[in-house]
Amino acid sequence: MVLDINIKIIVLGDIGVGKSSIIHKMCDKKFNPNIASTIGIDVTHKKVHIKKKDLEFGVNIYFWDTNGQEKYKSLTSSYLKNTHIFIYVFDVSNIESYRNVSNWKKFVSTYISEENMLFSLLIGNKIDIKPSFNHIKFYDAINYAQQQNMMYIELSAKEDITKIETLLELVLIQLDLHTIYRIQSNLIKLNSSYITNQKSDKKKCC
Repeated sequence: MVLDINIKIIVLGDIGVGKSSIIHKMCDKKFNPNIASTIGIDVTHKKVHIKKKDLEFGVNIYFWDTNGQEKYKSLTSSYLKNTHIFIYVFDVSNIESYRNVSNWKKFVSTYISEENMLFSLLIGNKIDIKPSFNHIKFYDAINYAQQQNMMYIELSAKEDITKIETLLELVLIQLDLHTIYRIQSNLIKLNSSYITNQKSDKKKCC
């Protein structure tokens, strides 16, 4: 059986933490050090193919890139509906961007009810920057993520984003037919229970 599904991922965080760089590195396999800040909302598409023993489906992933400035929050709120995965990004060398993750979480909870809270991922970006006194410690970030029922990974959009690609791959490979139909009906609730130690089936991307 072959079918296509649409996955909506919204990426939130302060301006300058590298949200756009992560998205474009995933979709275009390139890092642009001069990438411009997002004005309002920008949507980027990536399609992957998942093949399992009894099921084959295409996944249209739509990354919704947001501007981290306060003046754009009213615009961002109107696009939260029907989001399947929330990604929160902070700069490991910027303590203020880390502290503001909780504000972004509260912002989302204002528009998305707790019972419909979707799978959330916290990303500490820019680990290529030389550590300083203000660097966010890994154990502090992962403890916070666990308290907030989020997965946590660290990466550098400049160097390597394999971790996030692997994580999303694990989520997608474990979707069953019933879950896929629920996604199509915008009733899906993805959470960290999809991330297990099960062996992944073969996947190919286009």
